[in-house]
Amino acid sequence: MSSRDALLKRIDDIHSAIERQKTVSEHDTKALNDLITSLNDTRATLNTLAPVAQLPVEILSHIFKMCDEPWRDNYSRAMASCAPLLLLRVCRSWRDIVMACPLLWTSVCFNTHSGGNNYAKFISAWLGRSRTLPLDIWLSGLISVGTELALEQHASRVRTLEITGFFHEGTSLEHMTLFSSLRILKLSGPKKLAISDYLRILQSTPLLTELGLGSYSSRIDTGEGLAAVVHTSLKTLKLILKDKFVCPSSILSYLTLPALESLTLRCADSATPEYLSKFFARSSPPLKRLEITGFDTAMDIELGYLRLVPTLADLVMTCEGWFDPAATVCARMTSDLVPGLRRLRVASPSFSVSPSFSLGESPRLPVLLWNCSRRCPGLEVVRFGYHSYEVPQDIHDQLQNFTRGGTLHVHIGPWFEEVNCVPCMCSRCGLE
Repeated sequence: MSSRDALLKRIDDIHSAIERQKTVSEHDTKALNDLITSLNDTRATLNTLAPVAQLPVEILSHIFKMCDEPWRDNYSRAMASCAPLLLLRVCRSWRDIVMACPLLWTSVCFNTHSGGNNYAKFISAWLGRSRTLPLDIWLSGLISVGTELALEQHASRVRTLEITGFFHEGTSLEHMTLFSSLRILKLSGPKKLAISDYLRILQSTPLLTELGLGSYSSRIDTGEGLAAVVHTSLKTLKLILKDKFVCPSSILSYLTLPALESLTLRCADSATPEYLSKFFARSSPPLKRLEITGFDTAMDIELGYLRLVPTLADLVMTCEGWFDPAATVCARMTSDLVPGLRRLRVASPSFSVSPSFSLGESPRLPVLLWNCSRRCPGLEVVRFGYHSYEVPQDIHDQLQNFTRGGTLHVHIGPWFEEVNCVPCMCSRCGLE
């Protein structure tokens, strides 16, 4: 009998002895504990015979790290299923390797649920095991005071910080000055932010390349005495502001971003063309993507500032008013305005269209698109989104004929839903 077979037989014998001991005397805990200890020791000996146990510690560490991809799209996943915690429970030797490998503890991604001191202590212990390595952190849920303090202890090492959740009332972004090594920062949920908070973040994070801030309440800040910020590394800026105390125009007036490639402004109060023109003229960014909300009426659609960003390839416009902006936008798209435009998306989320209620523009839509594509020869994708839209059959047929065999792909339907997509021969549809 081989050593492995002998160990397997001994494990079976110990299992039988444990069951007999439970039957004979439930009160003799010492004998039962001795059997359980013997079982664990035998299993550990068996594990040493496995081929994987012969691998060098360095190779095992790299294999473990490959199993440790953060689940950024699923914060609700239980922490017990994360690779480091699973590996801790396999065997003693693996536990020793995991605890001694700081690379396995550099990513944190989970939902804090009810928050509290338990999660704060857990996060602090987790991050401490990463020693001096850079950190990537994704959190969702209730962000407690203890959690904030745990993050601050390791702030200088944090490279990515994404928090989506409910911040406690005392949350202040003043501590963000400690996160000087940040490359990516996304915060959704902090309350009572002001212009000074946004500027402070950019001033204290010179390496930042992506910034996303979403706030549902702000505090009044006149901006008096604030210094303008020139940030040469930021490539992506996304602002989601749900009240009018802080508007994007106020923030942009203090910023110069010469490296900016993507700008998203989803705000209760839209950025005015004047401020956008000044911002683009001052920054001269290589902007590729612009998403902007506002436009209560067709008269509000002023796009002259687009001439200042000739590199623009992706334009997304969301109109808040109860009107159809398709005709106005299509009529204003020209090659001298947006010479590099590839994707155009226009939404009117509060507007509904049906065959029984015609705006008078639908029959003209194929003509408008034809003119638009002729003036913007590089255009590949056009998407019109509404609260609801049932494409009339005659318009559907005309659009099919128009797009068939060409390079333009046309989408018409409810916003954010890939329905009623007009098919065409184009295989380069770039919709996200």
